[in-house]
Order: sequence, then structure tokens, then C-alpha cells
Amino acid sequence: MMALVDPMHGTPDRHRTRWGVCAQRDFRLLWIGETVSGLGNSVTVVALPLMAVVVLDANSTAVGVITAAVCDVPCLCRMPEADQGGRA
Repeated sequence: MMALVDPMHGTPDRHRTRWGVCAQRDFRLLWIGETVSGLGNSVTVVALPLMAVVVLDANSTAVGVITAAVCDVPCLCRMPEADQGGRA
């Protein structure tokens, strides 16, 4: 009987479980962390402008500025990776 071979790498194929990558603890932790992070970001986008209206009695301009800050600042603050040119 021929052993199954992974076509991408030419290595013997591993036994596949019903759970796939979810059987790996590290993957489950990564997936749960990313899910909670995304949920928190979504709540922040809605809750922060709503709190400004309810608590601070903010006008539409202030709510627009707050919403833009919530959405745009994380994109603007990310620094591009520096090209090291192969140096250590």
C-alpha cells in the first residue's frame, strides 16, 4: 500500500482529524484572541461616538471627528517596516 504524500511538500501526509487545525491549542488561542479583539474594535466604533452624544451632549461635528479618529488613527499610526537591506 502506498503512503499518502502531501502534494505541496512531497512529505508523508499526516493523519487528518475531524477537527483539523482547531485541534491545535496555539491555533485555538490565536483564533479566540483575534475574535475577541475584533469584537472589541467593533464595539468601540459604535460605543465611543454614542457615549459622546449621551454623556458629553456632543454635536454632529464632534461625533464625526471622534468617529474619524477611531477609524483613521490606527491606520495613520502604523509605522512602515524599515528596509534593512540584508543587514543584521
